[in-house]
Amino acid sequence: MGYDLYANRGAYLRHSNLSGCVLWGFVKKHCNDLLTPEDFDSTGRVLGYAIDGDRAVALADRIEDALSQGAAPKQGPDPLFSIEQDIRDFAAFCRDSGGFEIC
Repeated sequence: MGYDLYANRGAYLRHSNLSGCVLWGFVKKHCNDLLTPEDFDSTGRVLGYAIDGDRAVALADRIEDALSQGAAPKQGPDPLFSIEQDIRDFAAFCRDSGGFEIC
């Protein structure tokens, strides 16, 4: 179980429930003024929920800025999974997506 992100420009990104919780917790902490409470309530729970291209780029900018200031969450116990890299991958996805849909 998890959720899938489909970019308007054809890219795809998948998150498990665990990685998605960490990711969206980070987004909510650092981007709470870019998305509405409804965005956070709907993210990952409503099939077909969409983030438009402008907000996707704004998310990427904010996430990259937060990471550059050392805001990455503490690494979990799995050495094969990098939380920071997962967040960086999401930021790159957002920047290049043209907007995306959460399924």
